[in-house]
Amino acid sequence: MAIQQSERLTSGKSGLAVWKSISGFMTRKPLGAAGVAIIVVMVVMAAATPIITFYDPIEWNLSDKLESPSLTHWLGTD
Repeated sequence: MAIQQSERLTSGKSGLAVWKSISGFMTRKPLGAAGVAIIVVMVVMAAATPIITFYDPIEWNLSDKLESPSLTHWLGTD
C-alpha cells in the first residue's frame, strides 16, 4: 500500500497531460481562465517593476506634480 502511494507521488503528470488539463479548464470555464490570466499578468508586472519603470517611487519631484498625460507620463502624475 505504501509503495503504491509513493509511486503515485513520484510519477507525476507528463507535460502533455498538464497542457490537456489546462486547455480543458479553459474551455469549461473561460471566465475563470481569463481571471487567472489577469492575475498572472499583474503578478509578473509587479515582480518586474524595477525593470519596467525608470522612476524611483520614493523620490519626490514637485516640478512634475499634477501634470496631464504626456509621452513621458502616459497616465499623468498625481
